[in-house]
Amino acid sequence: MSGMRSSLSLFKRDVVSSIYDIIIITETWLQEQHLSSELCPDGWSIYRDDRVPITDGVDIRGGGVIILVKNHLASSSLKINRANAGGFE
Repeated sequence: MSGMRSSLSLFKRDVVSSIYDIIIITETWLQEQHLSSELCPDGWSIYRDDRVPITDGVDIRGGGVIILVKNHLASSSLKINRANAGGFE
């Protein structure tokens, strides 16, 4: 979703008006300078894992995931040790 970075306010508006309780988006292309507050409206929790932009000297484009969950649902993040993930991304 490479255009997401330029459409954050529209995305936030669409989340507010959605009928869904959980929204998952992959290939966000977001990086740490994009604030969660720009994405997550009141009444929602956000969990995100941005793609690290440079790996072994190579600039990697794409990647990243966000999960938005309405606050009336119990949710929490789960940390996964990537070294033991067996190639799972």
